[in-house]
Amino acid sequence: MFWLSIRRIGYPVLLLALGACSKSTRSSAIHTTTSGGEVADAAAPGAPVVLTVAARPGEAVYLTDSTGRAVYYIASPDGTAAVECTGECTTAFDPVTGKAIVATGDSIVKVALIGQLNRPGGSTQVTYAGKPLYYHRGDRASGAPTGNGKKAGGGQASLVSPDGNKAARK
Repeated sequence: MFWLSIRRIGYPVLLLALGACSKSTRSSAIHTTTSGGEVADAAAPGAPVVLTVAARPGEAVYLTDSTGRAVYYIASPDGTAAVECTGECTTAFDPVTGKAIVATGDSIVKVALIGQLNRPGGSTQVTYAGKPLYYHRGDRASGAPTGNGKKAGGGQASLVSPDGNKAARK
């Protein structure tokens, strides 16, 4: 009976219907405008945050996302623990939300150190070595981190090294 129905409507109609039901698996980037007017690529909603590393001459090796935007953690004043960015801190830092993965072929970022925590409202925040990660709103270009050493949330923002500690200058 099914084959008889297909013959009546024709194969082209069936293929068109099946094509309309299929789901695209292509990922796409969304362009967002920063407060300074620059355009930055952001992952499509629901796409994972791809972690990789960057280094500038004379600077530390530190974690970034796939667009080159540096990620930070907020360290307690004595540097022994990570603190949450709340209150006034949120005017300068945004949480890195979603799920993180390691860039293809990257052997420096440690998969075992990637995690996440639940945020109020049901979203998740990326962690690395147990430290919640943040973006600095002042970072205007990839490879130009400006949040390192900024006071935030009762602590100080630090670039994250591949071993999960504060990224130190070479």
